Amino acid sequence: MSEELAELERRVGGLIERYRDEKRRTQELRGRLDEAQRECARLGGENEQLRGRIGEIEHELSARGEREAQLHGKLQEIIGQIDSLEAEIAGMEGAGDESGETH
Repeated sequence: MSEELAELERRVGGLIERYRDEKRRTQELRGRLDEAQRECARLGGENEQLRGRIGEIEHELSARGEREAQLHGKLQEIIGQIDSLEAEIAGMEGAGDESGETH
């Protein structure tokens, strides 16, 4: 009977040791989980900030594109006016040459 009691004590001791190991492991995993949740929350906030900045940059690019399109239109208009003036001047010079005028 004393052998049976000793065996029971060893088994109970082993179970207690396993329980303590698992409890330590569970606490460690909880700590890691808490840390991962904090990191996830931090990254979520950072992600939101980055999404906001992306929106700002997209808006800036859109506005810049609109300004460039307006400038391009104005430049085309100015070039058209210059072409018209050159044609008019060339026409005036051609008419002057036909009338016998010298320069």
